[in-house]
Amino acid sequence: CRLYSVSINQCTMQKVKFEKSIVCNSNFKDFEAINSHITNTVFYNCRFENTMEFGMNGFSGGIFENCIFCNCIFNGYPLRGSELHNCIFTNCFGEISDDSECDNTIGLQHFNSNVSEMQLAKKEQAEQLINEWK
Repeated sequence: CRLYSVSINQCTMQKVKFEKSIVCNSNFKDFEAINSHITNTVFYNCRFENTMEFGMNGFSGGIFENCIFCNCIFNGYPLRGSELHNCIFTNCFGEISDDSECDNTIGLQHFNSNVSEMQLAKKEQAEQLINEWK
């Protein structure tokens, strides 16, 4: 699916599945998508925010595989407790997570370790891929 300029606010969507999707210019605020499975998906210019006012847990317990996050902003640790496999974060800012399990994930500081952040080796090719999906 393709989602453009969507606002998901104060919503629960447990066990949601995204596969081969692109989410562009969208906002996720005070949401709960625990135990979700997101594969082969691009998030471009998105904002993920949990204010803790509503007790929502974001993508806690969710699994992200082969995903690209580009120009995204994170507040309130919306990926706390998630698993990230083969993901790329480029030009992303904020409080992404503090206890995610990361495997082959680039552009995101690995938690609870002394491993330094890996830089994207072929940034131009990644940008070209993202631009083709728009």
